[in-house]
Amino acid sequence: MSRWLSASACLVTAVLFAACSSQSASDVGTTTLSAPTRIELGIYSGRADPQWQLTADQAQALDQLIASLPTQSGVPASGGLGYHGFSIVRSDSTQIAYQGTVAPSDPKAETYRVDATFSVERFLLDTGRGVLNDVEIAEVTKGLPSP
Repeated sequence: MSRWLSASACLVTAVLFAACSSQSASDVGTTTLSAPTRIELGIYSGRADPQWQLTADQAQALDQLIASLPTQSGVPASGGLGYHGFSIVRSDSTQIAYQGTVAPSDPKAETYRVDATFSVERFLLDTGRGVLNDVEIAEVTKGLPSP
């Protein structure tokens, strides 16, 4: 009886392994794990800024939101003391969402996205509500125009 159970367990394990690892020919090269997207709220000087990681769905929504924004040439505004934007940190790039712009952190970049409705900053603020305290939320909200 124990041989039968052992053989059954091996068969079930093999079937599950095969099902989890199989790809059709059209899937090869398109199935990738998305790199994590970390958000950092630039708000403090001399102490660590709050940060959190987006879910895959949130990261996808953020990408779509940014892609929908028009591009402009030039250098966007940069922050000073207090609220100075959200850093969108990925394995291959960092962008800063601040004062209605989304720009690469690279100072040599010559274009950025214009976000007239501050939709990216509002979206990122919403994703951080479980991490941010009331004072931090109020400081960011103070820097955003009324919707």
